Amino acid sequence: TDGDQIRSIAAEHGLQSDYVRPDDLATDTAGKIAVIRDIVEHKEKRKGKRYDFVLDLDVTSPLRTIQDLDEAYASIQSDPNALNLFSVNPAHRNPYFNMVEQDADGYYKLSKIPETPILSRQTAPKVYDLNASFYFYRREFFELDYKNAYTERSLIYEMPHYCFDIDSQTDFDFLEYQLKHNRFDFDA
Repeated sequence: TDGDQIRSIAAEHGLQSDYVRPDDLATDTAGKIAVIRDIVEHKEKRKGKRYDFVLDLDVTSPLRTIQDLDEAYASIQSDPNALNLFSVNPAHRNPYFNMVEQDADGYYKLSKIPETPILSRQTAPKVYDLNASFYFYRREFFELDYKNAYTERSLIYEMPHYCFDIDSQTDFDFLEYQLKHNRFDFDA
């Protein structure tokens, strides 16, 4: 944070930090990759060591398990060329089959037009929804100055259970309902 009041409240609850977000990274339009890079560099300098991996646990997508993190970490460790890994779930819609976008003439077409027409959802290429639960980054990722999490050497971890990102009050209400009624297919 860049706010002293927020840091003070966090400290009252046991979270101590000497990091203060710079003004240019404390805006509503600042990307989180730049913020993560800044705090990693700050901590490395302060502690006098270099980290091999960075794990970003997004607070708006809390439905993850230790098993998810262990398996994802093992996956990125096993591929030394991978720069990062992010968590996903199978998508409910597919841009090759049932998602459209507006073209330059104002008409609508499939978002991704394949060379051969796809006549059923089952034959469309598999696509995923980012669920924003977690991201692993190799330290090298930040040296290459990426602005977002998508690279030519990204891996995915497909969550074996339900997971989604809380972006609205409706999402929050839905999560609360799921928790109250024990509707998860894993121990939440």
